[in-house]
Amino acid sequence: MKTPHKQLLALLSLDVFFALLIGLLGTRVGFSLKTNTLTVGLHALTGPYGRDSWKPMLITWKYWIENNKAVAIYSDLLIRDHIKFQYPPNTLFLPKLILESSVEAAAFYTIATRVFLAVTIMAVAAVAFYSLKSFGQPLRSPADKLFSFVLIGVLTVIFYPIAEACSLGQSQAWLNALFAAALLCYMTGHMTLAGIIIGIMASFKPQYALFIVWGMMRGNWRLALATLITGVVIVIIGISEFGLATYFDYLKALGFLSQHGEAFMANQSVNGLLNRFFSIGDPESYNNTYWRGRYFPPFNSWVYFGTLISSVVIVALCLFGKANKEGFSSYVDFGLMALGATMASPIAWEHHYGILLPILALLWPLFWFSSTSFNSRWFQVIFLGLYLLSSNLIPFVIITAPTYLNIAQSYLLFAAAGIFLLLLKVRHAGNVTA
Repeated sequence: MKTPHKQLLALLSLDVFFALLIGLLGTRVGFSLKTNTLTVGLHALTGPYGRDSWKPMLITWKYWIENNKAVAIYSDLLIRDHIKFQYPPNTLFLPKLILESSVEAAAFYTIATRVFLAVTIMAVAAVAFYSLKSFGQPLRSPADKLFSFVLIGVLTVIFYPIAEACSLGQSQAWLNALFAAALLCYMTGHMTLAGIIIGIMASFKPQYALFIVWGMMRGNWRLALATLITGVVIVIIGISEFGLATYFDYLKALGFLSQHGEAFMANQSVNGLLNRFFSIGDPESYNNTYWRGRYFPPFNSWVYFGTLISSVVIVALCLFGKANKEGFSSYVDFGLMALGATMASPIAWEHHYGILLPILALLWPLFWFSSTSFNSRWFQVIFLGLYLLSSNLIPFVIITAPTYLNIAQSYLLFAAAGIFLLLLKVRHAGNVTA
């Protein structure tokens, strides 16, 4: 008899083995054995964290204040100086709060990140437990629940996109936790709360506003209205501080980002894949091997329109097609929209795919504990392969950079695409039950 905690233990063992294997293979081409997701996960637990999100925020807020709130911050800092503050203006309330309250910034972000990591673990575990219950396999004994929770906690910490978000000091560590919580709320019927959480996420990443359209098309007005109202309230508060002109300047910045994107290999989007294709002929302009903080690749019409077409196709697949309004298929549909919004963006860094873990936690019981056709060796092997590919750092693919094999640098994008197709398959199957 298969039991969830034994399956989780087997998954953790396989994940650790795969991470160590990657480390060993990396030593063949000059990487340290320690260059793998296990060490990144350890760093996520212990710190110190970087300032990948917070430093540009602080720079932008100080620039705004020093110029008496009378500058076009995105035109000046992002477009002209290439300081990569790419969030909406309302996110500047965070550095404002810290600086005006004399809180030590590093301590605040460290504590907040660890709190959100704990929330991620709890939400992912709850999603997995609720999904198990949906297929008639609830965890009944306290010992099994505790053991399974600990195993999911370890799997979360060593899930590379989540661990990397924490290690870099990224706001995405917060968004990963919020999405896992939103998915749990949606599964348990708390549509208004799910919508509020998505609205907060959209105030950081506007692409999540697609859930408003998604909710309306599904007849889920509670979620759609909660998302819309939350987002509008936050924007109104932002306008009161930064002015309407700053938001129009932000739209200009979004246009700039869509025209250029990023070529660096950590950009796991179609835009990144296409930019890296052109790096073969012009490696300096389309650099994909090392991070340049104040540089964007040049505009390329092939990259731009290729990205645009792929984004339209991805979003269309999320919004249209057979979809149930409730039940497991509906949970899958919710996860599909979130993943599609991420993949459709011109810039989708590795840590943006931290949302994959709660989606995988949702799918896992379907392939092992349901009485459906999805409970088969074929789907189990696919699931495990996609899990391992999305969970791990594979640094040595960088050696393919100067060749047409550099598509290997987009391994996380391909893993996400595979999970996207799995979600589509399950959604299309309709009312999936135990």
